[in-house]
Amino acid sequence: MRGAPLTADEAPQDRNVAVWSLISVALAFAVFCGWFHWRRLSPHWTQRDLFWEYYHQSTPDEPIGAYLMNWRGETFYSRNTVRQVGRAAPAATLQDFLNGPGARKWMLVEQARLAALRGAIGGNARLRVVESRNNKFVLTLLEKPEEKQPMPGPLKEPEKPGPFGAPP
Repeated sequence: MRGAPLTADEAPQDRNVAVWSLISVALAFAVFCGWFHWRRLSPHWTQRDLFWEYYHQSTPDEPIGAYLMNWRGETFYSRNTVRQVGRAAPAATLQDFLNGPGARKWMLVEQARLAALRGAIGGNARLRVVESRNNKFVLTLLEKPEEKQPMPGPLKEPEKPGPFGAPP
C-alpha cells in the first residue's frame, strides 16, 4: 500500500463498535424478514389460505378439483382429496367432475388458466371466483345451472389476516 503510514494504531474499541453494529443490523434485518416481510408474502407462495377458505365455506359433500395442475401443494393441503381434472389418466375429465355427486363443486386453478377453465365449462356450470388474493392460484366455485338450488347466503367475507399474515 502506498501512502502515508498510520500515525497511531487503530483503537480496539473502534473495531468492536464496527463489528457489533454490523451484527445488530444483520439481526434487525433477520427479524424484519422473518416476522414481517415473509409473513406478508406467504399468501402468494402457498395454497394454504385457499384451502382454509374451502374448508370453511364448503360442506362435506362438495368436492374440490385442480384444473390442469400438478403442483403437489393442492394434494398436501387437501389431505389427498383433490381430484386432478384435465390431465391424462387417471385424472378425470372436466365433464366427469361436473357430473359427479354434489350440486356445487370447488375448483383450484392457476390465475393464467382461469379463462381456459371458463371456456372449457361453457354453459354447463356457473363459475364464481371465491378467492383470488393469491397471485398464482384462484379458488372457484362451480354450480350447475339446471338444478333449482336454494340460494345459499352470501359467501362469508374472508377474515382479515391475523397478526402474522395468515387466517386465524
